[in-house]
Amino acid sequence: MKAIHIPSATLAAAVAISLALAGCASGTLAPGSNSGSSSTNGTGSNSGGPTATPSPTPSGVATVVASVQPDPLIDVDCSDFAGVASIGTIAGVTERDPRGVLAENVDVVAFADVVRSAGGIACEFSDGGAWRVIDAEGGYALNTAWRGAAIFIVPNVGPTADNLFTGSACGEPVSRGLNVCQVDFVAGNSWVTVVSRTINSEKTFRLVREYVSGILAGSTSRAGPIVRAPGTFQPPRDCALLVPTAEVASLLGGSDVVVDRPMWLMVAAEATFLTENIGCQWYRDNGDSSAQVQVFPGGGWAADLTLAGLDTAPIELVGLREGDRALSHCSDFSAYGYWICTVEAVVDGTWVRGIGDGPDQATTLAIAVAVAESTLTQRD
Repeated sequence: MKAIHIPSATLAAAVAISLALAGCASGTLAPGSNSGSSSTNGTGSNSGGPTATPSPTPSGVATVVASVQPDPLIDVDCSDFAGVASIGTIAGVTERDPRGVLAENVDVVAFADVVRSAGGIACEFSDGGAWRVIDAEGGYALNTAWRGAAIFIVPNVGPTADNLFTGSACGEPVSRGLNVCQVDFVAGNSWVTVVSRTINSEKTFRLVREYVSGILAGSTSRAGPIVRAPGTFQPPRDCALLVPTAEVASLLGGSDVVVDRPMWLMVAAEATFLTENIGCQWYRDNGDSSAQVQVFPGGGWAADLTLAGLDTAPIELVGLREGDRALSHCSDFSAYGYWICTVEAVVDGTWVRGIGDGPDQATTLAIAVAVAESTLTQRD
């Protein structure tokens, strides 16, 4: 296994960007309550078990840390881009919340929330459809029936932009040359991802990019860091400290563990892991399991939004304290040889996600539980 199996998105012929996500929004993570029922499965089937063996009852007393969406660190907002709704083939679309653009039956974090957690902005002007959909094999594809433009901006990326993919790519054209394209570029010290529908010559796509670039040219951003509530859980960014490699090797059944940074479908989301958030991935080249941890410091607000409506199961973890909450859910991709399970916890205002990829549900959930619990040991 080269990386977590979460289905990849085709952005161009022979171009696939592996997703390192799991978790798309009934079980809102209400304080002191692990409510929920069964898990949602990526192939459309539902299964509530097996669940993880309950860990000891949460112990300790901790003050609940407030979690609120940070203010943008850039002096533009979505209203500044309203003119995009009059460009070319997307003319007439309307503004809507881009966090609603979630794949229907695969677990993903809303890209809008990832970007906003780093002081960025996320905007969409569209016909109300989704710009990515599920293909016949359970993976992602760009939806050529969608009409609109999605704009994601992460400020204060600076030199870290050198570590990110830059350029553009389009999905395969279908009937009448319709296409959906994505472009990533740097404007000032901000990372920008734009997704838009195009047709034949890609004129609309080019005009949308030029329009967005022109507005950003006159914008300014203020330096971070994001101000978070006192006591917010902020674990180490070093993956070897977050979860010891030897521990992961034991979970994955071999010492040849590769430690890597997750790849995201949308590069603006990936940029946040170079600036504000934490993402670690472990896998074996010849193994059939992998593990991942995602941490959104102060991101409890995003967890509550994303997990509202998701079919989940309650779970107890070693290291939970009074006021913490945790849920789990699994996706059944056994038709393709694997499962994905995710443990979602909000502790001290921070969203912690332990993700397992394995050959069966029990093994996969056990991996997710173990890496989540290891991350919780970093608390004071």
